[in-house]
Formats: sequence, structure tokens, C-alpha cells
Amino acid sequence: MKYVTLVNSLESLKMVANTDLKMSKAIEMAKFINEVNDEVNVYKELEEKLARKYGSEEEGRIVIDEDKLEAFNNEYAELKAQDIENFICPKLSYDDLPKDAENIKPVHLVQLKWLFEPELEGVIDNETDK
Repeated sequence: MKYVTLVNSLESLKMVANTDLKMSKAIEMAKFINEVNDEVNVYKELEEKLARKYGSEEEGRIVIDEDKLEAFNNEYAELKAQDIENFICPKLSYDDLPKDAENIKPVHLVQLKWLFEPELEGVIDNETDK
């Protein structure tokens, strides 16, 4: 899995984790969320280090210097495309979600297609390819 995929789906992952999953899946998700938090922290540290390398702090924010913007964008794209090593994702099926999970919207399922069983991924992939 790539960092960009994980970071972009973080909020949706939290939505699923906060539903009333069966206990076995809830335990699996709780452990996974801890791993996710560790990986996101690594990503954020590297992102900040990269921003500081190519930018300067102004009014409490890091602003990328215009003359260094292309180099920053190249390295940032490389960071986002990095694979997360030894990252084992639990597999859920749509049936693992409670029937009354009103906070789970189709956009969450699209962002989390890597988390769900292949039969759901196929449905989502076919819809998003159009």
C-alpha cells in the first residue's frame, strides 16, 4: 500500500472503525488503527522535514520557496508514492458493517476499497472506472 492511499482514506477508516463491528473484527481493526497511526506519524514527520528543506517558516506556517517548488513537488510526489513495507491490512466484507451504519457513505467505501473483500472491490472499481 502506498502512503497516499492510506493518508487519503484515513477519515473513512476511522468512520468504519467507529461502527459496531463484531468483536473479532473490532479487535482486528483496533490493532490495525494503531499501525495506521504509526505509519501516518512517519508520513507526517517526513512531510514536515521535506517542507522545511524547501521552505521557510512564516507566521507559524511553512511556506515553500517559489524557486524550490518544482524540487519540492518532485520529492513530495516520491514520498506519497512510497510503499509501506510489511503493512498487513485486515480484510472486511460489506456484511461485517452493521446494517444501521448510517455514517458510512458510498464515498467511504470507495476510499476503502483496499480494505474490503474482492467482491466489493470489483463493484466499486467498475463504477469508478466510468
